Formats: sequence, structure tokens, C-alpha cells
Amino acid sequence: VKSTDLGGITTEIVPVFNDNFIFAIGVNYEGLVDRLKKVEEATSKLRYGKLNYCALGDSITKGENSLDNYNPMYGQRYTDLAMDYFNFNKVTNLGKGGSRITRHTQDGDDKYGMIDRLDTIPWDTDILCIFGGTNDFGHGDAPLGTPNDRTVDTFWGACHVLCEKLIEFEKEGIEVV
Repeated sequence: VKSTDLGGITTEIVPVFNDNFIFAIGVNYEGLVDRLKKVEEATSKLRYGKLNYCALGDSITKGENSLDNYNPMYGQRYTDLAMDYFNFNKVTNLGKGGSRITRHTQDGDDKYGMIDRLDTIPWDTDILCIFGGTNDFGHGDAPLGTPNDRTVDTFWGACHVLCEKLIEFEKEGIEVV
């Protein structure tokens, strides 16, 4: 273990051996060893096709082709490619075109915002990926709000609520990327 002090922050390079050489570069914080054990366990699960992956997002996640009337590009979406490349046990794609992080309704669907679809993430998920924010700024009508907002109707507030939920997921053992 090699440590370097960078202005009060200690960074460590920690080798972990498991069939392949894996290294982690991170801020030295309590629980680093536990995180590395999770990485080692996830590496083993990944190798044997036992990990479940979930993606929550907008049209990019859904894989809609803007050049083809927004039809999904099945087999070419990044979630399909991840399934093939990483040999995931299961991939859940929760993408909705036009979806924003903030609460909003679209086409009569009152759970269109990502913040309102967090409860649709399967609890057997091992890795969770969230892609969002483009539509909040591209054509969203929710106000930006302030950093102190805690309502899902402003971008700042929805981001705060989202981060709180992601912390809960992490505590339940879901890796959020």
C-alpha cells in the first residue's frame, strides 16, 4: 500500500489479487477494505454471470433512434451491449424517452419522471446506472430551484431526493454507477 498526502487528502493504491490484477485508487476513508471486498465479490459474480444490472434513464437509456421515428434499437442499446459484454444474469432497462429527473406527467403517465420511478428498480439489482438531466434542461419546465430545495418539483430538490435514495440503495448492497 502506497500513500501520498495531497494537501491533507491521502490517496492509496491498493492491490487486490483475484485471477486478474485489479487496483483501486481512492481517497482513504473508513470502509475502504469493505469496498474492496465488494469489488472482489462483484468481480467473481460477474465472471460467473450472476450479477443483475438495472438502468434508469431517458431515451438514451431506452435506446430510441431519433433518425427512425424514435423506435427502440433493440440489440444495439447500451444495456443490450452491456448484457453481452459483461455476461450479466439480468438487465432491466427502465428508460423512457423524454423523461426528466424531476416529477412530471407525460401522455397521461404520472410516473414519467425518474424520481417517481425509483420504486420500479428491482431489489435484486446488483449494479444500478442512472442517466438523466438532459431533458430537464433541454425541454423541461420544472424550475431550477435552489440548493436548499427538497421538493421533487425543482431540479435541485429532485437531485437531492435522488441522491438520498441512491444512498439507501448503496446501504442495501446495490452498487450505484
